[in-house]
Amino acid sequence: MVVAKALLGQRFVVGPTFGVSGERTDQILKRMIDGTGDPRKTNAGLLYVQAGVNDIAQTSSTGPATFTDVVSGATITIATVADNAAKNIRAIAQLALDAGMTVVIENEVGANGINSVEKTTALMDLRQMLTEFGETTPNVYVHDAFAIITNPTASATGITLRPTLVYDVTHPNALGAYLWGKSLATLLDRLIPPARGSIMIQNIAEASGNGRRQLLTNPLFATASGGTAGTGFSTATLTANITSGSSSLVVTAGRTVPSGTQVTGAGIPANTFINTTGTAGTYAMVTATGSAVNATATATGVAVNATIVPSGYVGAVGGGATAIIDSVPSANGLGNDITIAATFAGNGDVARLRQDLNGSSANGGTYNAALRVGDIVQAVAMVDITSTPVNLAALYLSLVQNSGGGATSMSSFDMFSANASVDYGITEPCSLMLATRPFPLPAITGTFPYLTAEVRAVARAAGSCNFTIRQMGIRRRGTSY
Repeated sequence: MVVAKALLGQRFVVGPTFGVSGERTDQILKRMIDGTGDPRKTNAGLLYVQAGVNDIAQTSSTGPATFTDVVSGATITIATVADNAAKNIRAIAQLALDAGMTVVIENEVGANGINSVEKTTALMDLRQMLTEFGETTPNVYVHDAFAIITNPTASATGITLRPTLVYDVTHPNALGAYLWGKSLATLLDRLIPPARGSIMIQNIAEASGNGRRQLLTNPLFATASGGTAGTGFSTATLTANITSGSSSLVVTAGRTVPSGTQVTGAGIPANTFINTTGTAGTYAMVTATGSAVNATATATGVAVNATIVPSGYVGAVGGGATAIIDSVPSANGLGNDITIAATFAGNGDVARLRQDLNGSSANGGTYNAALRVGDIVQAVAMVDITSTPVNLAALYLSLVQNSGGGATSMSSFDMFSANASVDYGITEPCSLMLATRPFPLPAITGTFPYLTAEVRAVARAAGSCNFTIRQMGIRRRGTSY
């Protein structure tokens, strides 16, 4: 759901999650009935249901043989588990339908533990019953990621999930979640119209801090320089010589240059850029407004100049990573896009752009002037992965708060993933609109409280990721969700 939300431009909100790890369908239904875990209380318009595999996992002809359904009291065996799970899921859906909700059921894909004929039979029976339920019930839609997440030829008597799409034998990693969410987004695109107002800046009046609604400075990167660059962060400029009269630039340098890299040299018009990311090759040259430059040139070098980090921000790398940062005027005319070409040397390497709203020690601890205790804050960012990343574990947005004096931090993330070697991430260009879950700023407990928003790319192994941040901010909201 989180991936689908990011791909669909944050047109919907993911409310509370009522799932409990390891629970069966009867346990979920019971909590919905007795009110201890009832999504109908949230005023949500859509209920997303994913359940069933735990029911099958807890029955077999060998052991554990049975369980007792906590709603019906029936003893459930491997022979009856599919019928019972389908019955419970239909009951969950009906409660939601009666409350006026649309229901999306995720057809059960199983796990590597479904490794016997009897368990596989139960899974296939459950899948068929859920498919038919969606076919015959208005306002119930069944999404199926079975072909995405499972290896279709691994076994005729068991389920094997694709190893590059899961971090264990059951749960998707970032790449599995991305492919699953991309598929789910095609269904949700038809069910959820883009009726929510934009959470991104559409007018420079929104970026000025009017009413303290936008709390970061320079959220559109309109001031493209003046920030702070850490070691390993640099800016690339191509130098070139004109050779004839068409709009192309031949680059022979072996290092990566990102889209938006400036081209300078004898006869090259001011504010000339290349418009794609890569290494050696031929590139179109464009002006800041996107018009073709009437010149053919050969690049004579890639110079690392004084680093350009947008005002108010910190560019940094971790581990053995390096990154080239640059800016190019935004197509919408509101500011600049920040391009980052990150190169990773190994697992856990990171490239990031952040802004810190640091407080002080005054009066025993004071928030940054932009912040107030009780502010409901949410980080937002528009980020494009502009070329095929290599060994990316995750690209995510974080909002981290600390009340000062070594107090425990509060953190909120969007698209977060771990970065172990099994944590494969996104492997294709895409556009993501990211938004963290809102939370209120707590009371100050010590000196130097802070709030930090950060876009971070993390590696699972040596590789690279080229990405563009189009805007980044912290919104002050009136409500949580």
